[in-house]
Amino acid sequence: MSRASILALLVLAGCPPFSSVEPYYSGKGGPNVTAISPPSEVGNVGGGTATIVGSGFGEDPAQVMVQFGSTNAQILSVTDGAITVVVPQGTMSAGPVTVTVATPKGYQRVDGGYTYDVGSTYVNQRAFVQVNNFANAGAAAYFGSTGTNGSAEAFGFGIGRYHTPASGFWGVVDYGAQDWKVEQPAMSKFAFGVDDLHEEIGPLSLVNPALEGVAYCVDFSRDTPRTTVATDGVCEAPTYTYDAAVMDFCTYDDSVGVPTYTYDADWPVTKDFFSVRGASSEIRLEAPEIGIPGTTVTLPEPAIFTADLGFTDPESWASSSFTDCADGANSFVFRWTPSDVAYAAVDSTCVEGGGAAACAPGTIRAVQTYVQITFEVVPYGWFGINSPVKRAIITVPDDFNGTRDGSVVEVPKEIIRQLPTVAAPPGGMSISSLNPEIAYGYMFVSALRVTDYAIYSPLQFEGSGKKGGLGGDVVFSYVTGDVGIFPWTNPEDSCL
Repeated sequence: MSRASILALLVLAGCPPFSSVEPYYSGKGGPNVTAISPPSEVGNVGGGTATIVGSGFGEDPAQVMVQFGSTNAQILSVTDGAITVVVPQGTMSAGPVTVTVATPKGYQRVDGGYTYDVGSTYVNQRAFVQVNNFANAGAAAYFGSTGTNGSAEAFGFGIGRYHTPASGFWGVVDYGAQDWKVEQPAMSKFAFGVDDLHEEIGPLSLVNPALEGVAYCVDFSRDTPRTTVATDGVCEAPTYTYDAAVMDFCTYDDSVGVPTYTYDADWPVTKDFFSVRGASSEIRLEAPEIGIPGTTVTLPEPAIFTADLGFTDPESWASSSFTDCADGANSFVFRWTPSDVAYAAVDSTCVEGGGAAACAPGTIRAVQTYVQITFEVVPYGWFGINSPVKRAIITVPDDFNGTRDGSVVEVPKEIIRQLPTVAAPPGGMSISSLNPEIAYGYMFVSALRVTDYAIYSPLQFEGSGKKGGLGGDVVFSYVTGDVGIFPWTNPEDSCL
């Protein structure tokens, strides 16, 4: 009998309305979940263990499926009353997810059964403004002529953590716990179709009141733009005049002239917009068309990290090289001085739906500062990244494990030895086909301090007209620290 004939018989046998189809799940004797322990974790990296308590799970791990959100969890053990799993990586937006347990007899969904907790700053996020400020890093800058760049986007729906603080490269948005995790990081970009859902937010600027009245003259006729201070605020042709106090964010059209509504910071000036070395700053965020006429945020001084272990130059570690085969339990140690800056005040009465009196436009609803250190192996092939990135990550408070010399993070050997060896591509090119036994790529090491403010953009406000604001928060993210790029040999390949 042909395959077509078999399919025809199956259709005839299954389609008549007088025929009943046996459901896949009978609904009898299925699992019953009574508790999940622990019910949450700090961060959205996953990798820890959790125990699901209840009944009706059976004894065979092959007959049980557990999902956190839409991601399957690795099952370690099963008894009829308990399932132990490895918690999978959470969504980039984090927050509560549904936990689903299924057996051959049925399934149960526990709404909000597990929470990936990345703090309250991103709960109502609708947009981001991110600025990397590596101008005072003391090493080679990878972000613009002074290590300063910025970007911004807005959407008409919740986009928790849809920005890239503490990543440096590749747009990863994972937020780790206060212990080391080794993971394949999630990427920050949605499917391409979501780009059509960008919200137009109009003019967007950062203003530094300490620089008001100062103008820069920028000469673009040179290979490297030359910046001088304007005399009486006037520049001579053919230079361009820039207001030193304002960093505008400009939107661009795509290749066929359609507005993208994605923003980049316009700052071709070879001067630091934010502060001098060692000083904090107050910056005003202005986005009047979405109800933020001018909100002042206090930013900590640029973070300076030293490497007590693991690099040939502790002070300028990002432009030095790795040392060989350290003794003791750690491969690397980082140290920094926590900031004692007084952050801008948060209005705890400003809640969604509280009305204009309780939640005025431009209100600061949350603020947090943390330090994130990552070791990120990025393999390359002929067409770019050749295989998934693998990285070790830790996220800690700015004041962490403090001593008289500042905060300290240690990188244990058992963590760093999980990252595979990669050789720098010859000539800076990814020509892995020359020798398939060699994995070409780099190790990206970042030690960063991130400050995030959640600033309210109401859906409607006085003078907003028909369109109004975002009905949620703009997260302003300020990143300082340093990033280094290195060839990498796993100590297992070189030290043992």
